[in-house]
Amino acid sequence: MRVIGICGGLNTDTRRSLPEGRAYAHDAAASLLVDGELVAASEQERHTRWKHTTRHPVDAVATCLELGGLGPEDIDRWAYYVAEDKLDEIIAYAALHDSSLVDVGGRELLARTLGEALGATIDPAKLCFVSHHVAHAVSAYAGSGFTDSLVVSYDGGGDDGHGKIFDVRGGRYRLLARLAKDGSLGQFYAKSIAHLGYARFDEYKVMGLAPYGDPARYLPTLRQAYTLEPRGHVRVELAALEGLDLGPRRARGGPFEPHHHDVAAAIQAALEEMAFHLIGAWQRATGQRKLCLVGGVALNCSFNGKLLARGWFDELFVQPAAHDAGCSLGAAIHAYQEAEARPPVSPLRHVFVGSPCPEAKDLEAELQRWSALLSYERCADAPAAAAARLAAGEVIGWFQGRSEFGPRALGNRSILADPRPASNKDRVNAMIKKREAYRPFAPSVLEDRAAELFELDGPARCYRYMNVVAEVRPEQRERLGAVTHVDGSARVQTVSRATNPRYSALIEAFADLTGLPVVLNTSFNNFAEPIVDAPRDAIVCFLTTGLDRLVIGDFVVSKGEVAAERPAALAQLVPSLPSYARLDGEAIELAPPRERRLALAPELARALAEADGVRTLAELLGAAPSSTLAASVFELWQERAVCLAPRGA
Repeated sequence: MRVIGICGGLNTDTRRSLPEGRAYAHDAAASLLVDGELVAASEQERHTRWKHTTRHPVDAVATCLELGGLGPEDIDRWAYYVAEDKLDEIIAYAALHDSSLVDVGGRELLARTLGEALGATIDPAKLCFVSHHVAHAVSAYAGSGFTDSLVVSYDGGGDDGHGKIFDVRGGRYRLLARLAKDGSLGQFYAKSIAHLGYARFDEYKVMGLAPYGDPARYLPTLRQAYTLEPRGHVRVELAALEGLDLGPRRARGGPFEPHHHDVAAAIQAALEEMAFHLIGAWQRATGQRKLCLVGGVALNCSFNGKLLARGWFDELFVQPAAHDAGCSLGAAIHAYQEAEARPPVSPLRHVFVGSPCPEAKDLEAELQRWSALLSYERCADAPAAAAARLAAGEVIGWFQGRSEFGPRALGNRSILADPRPASNKDRVNAMIKKREAYRPFAPSVLEDRAAELFELDGPARCYRYMNVVAEVRPEQRERLGAVTHVDGSARVQTVSRATNPRYSALIEAFADLTGLPVVLNTSFNNFAEPIVDAPRDAIVCFLTTGLDRLVIGDFVVSKGEVAAERPAALAQLVPSLPSYARLDGEAIELAPPRERRLALAPELARALAEADGVRTLAELLGAAPSSTLAASVFELWQERAVCLAPRGA
């Protein structure tokens, strides 16, 4: 049986079915399941480069079909991650303002949207609907390979509330509790971080900032906004958060004062206190010794590490696609099991199920298109070549195999560096990521040697997906200066030769050169974009950041001067606007979640208004840009507010 699971809204770039604010919902994605095996999964943002996009996952679905060698007519079931009655309610609300939606049901609109996107007729009878937290929970339990487990799904909210807790035994789910908005840990965290100048999707930044502060200063104040009740219940007063005295607020983008560190520490401590109360009560009630976590709160790897260290559970599985994109997988699994009377589903072995790295001839053709800005050579042993560059102090982009599904780069779409010098943390944050200096980086370590360097509180396989923190052994912290956080912890990723032999070979080669079976790993992207997916994404990121080298397939790629200092080369690129940007007079406006307005020089605004995807920047301007204008264009390119590509590419 072939099933595609879908999450995301019902609007596309060419059709707006629902108001954007009700377009259900962020992190659009698709997953393809064939006879219980995950064959492909892809996030829409990787294709459109629009972070956390709410648009219908048109490109993600097409990618899954292509990778599976299938057409729309070959799919037996299409599974959507919202209950049908809830989707009907959303459309009925929209129909109050759009008469074309009157008497249109969710099934009809979903079939129409899918069909138009794929150029096919989708049979509405093949559609099925799975509520949000059921999809989350199924993705985690099925992926874990556990027979019996406590399953906790918690996040900022879905069509069926803000979380669900299940006791699962032998594949049979028993619902233990529902989390309403007044018990939402995800909403509490999301609302609290506004005091620090952060917004939606910034929660992970506060988790990284927390170890720099003292929670004791503000935790008593935050406790005024929540209550720990019997049987693991938590009551959250979201409205009360606004009136709490947490000191002066930080403006977005402003400097951090010492008390901001303490606020971050208190927010993290409050989340942990509530989560321990919730999970501990249900562990005691069920006696379960294995735990699955999923939902946005499950991405809080600091709490996950502390939870594992408590010893309540022998094993912890955090779904690597714990965010909403993972609901596409859970919906597909649920639909498959309902249709086939709960047949077994293969446990998740890895998440390298996205777009593949092209063959050498296609890679070389793409590199050749950019030859005015880079040079390249083919090598016989890419892992060894990359390891040598890292040992020599370079920071590289590493692009291999199929892309990862989920928010973590796990060795196929990664930026890598030597984990030893503490200065590498500052260098990557400042020159490449252009982000806050406090932000930590993860160590990728060979799975069979992880215990030598880190204090693991569970089997090494618990740490495969970079979502559980462990303590760096005290005697190793100086050696691992770039990946040891201020509190002595690290967001460990264990690497198995069985699931990623090429990345393992790189780490082994680095160990041969340095004695350390570890590299610094962070996602291959800059501050303004999702993780790279296609070769062109990698090339653009390489050209617009401080990366020293790009290793893509078997090619080692170098660059000369910064592109901004080469106006003539920039002038020969063809400009365009990404789908999330629009020209408004002499400015570019970026859509949510970035919501920025960037001023343009008058001549550049005119050129972009006339951009047709054919003429180069020089042709649109009527001359090569001045050095000042070239620098402005380059900054916009770094911001991903404009796209630049060779003619004909």
